[in-house]
Amino acid sequence: MIRLFVALELPPAVAERLAAQGFGLPGARWLPARNLHLTLRFIGEVDEGTAEDIHTQLLTVTAAPFTLTLAGLGLFGDRHRAHTLWQGVERSDELARLAAKVETAVVKAGRPPEPRKFAPHITLARIKAAIPGRIQEFIAAAPPHRAEAVPVDGFCLFRSTLGHGGPEYDVLERYPLG
Repeated sequence: MIRLFVALELPPAVAERLAAQGFGLPGARWLPARNLHLTLRFIGEVDEGTAEDIHTQLLTVTAAPFTLTLAGLGLFGDRHRAHTLWQGVERSDELARLAAKVETAVVKAGRPPEPRKFAPHITLARIKAAIPGRIQEFIAAAPPHRAEAVPVDGFCLFRSTLGHGGPEYDVLERYPLG
């Protein structure tokens, strides 16, 4: 079995800059720059045959290159039980269309539809034991995020390998846009 997801890679300079924010919040487990990405579709565990079917369907996805805009920090979970700190990504028609095409390809490959609505973001940290007030203080004290344009010229099929230090992500295949 292999654990898969489809995502956008970040340019190394952007990933390094985002990862450099990773301090000042006790109880947060920060993701290293090499693991930062924008998930288009989580797939989960599949056998090798299904993985090949997914790859074949992803080859049919077509879209023009576009730019996405990073802006702001946010949390998943409520103010008292936040579990994820993320970098915001402005919604765009191009990003929504690409995510929808990836979803269609994964469903055509035999996986069930994703029940959750697509919420574009880049996970920066998993929060295990941070004091709720400290999380809000961290976000408020963060330097103001200027909107940053990030070019998107392809997407990737990633493998996620779970380990003691958290998951590690490896690109299995890159799919160019345009």
